[in-house]
Amino acid sequence: MGFHIDDDHRLFPIPQPALDLNANLTQNAGY
Repeated sequence: MGFHIDDDHRLFPIPQPALDLNANLTQNAGY
């Protein structure tokens, strides 16, 4: 899938803690 946190961030503001959690989840899930 062509999902990118940067592209998602353009659609709506995401709190920094949420970005950190998403980064950890994506790394663990292998996305």
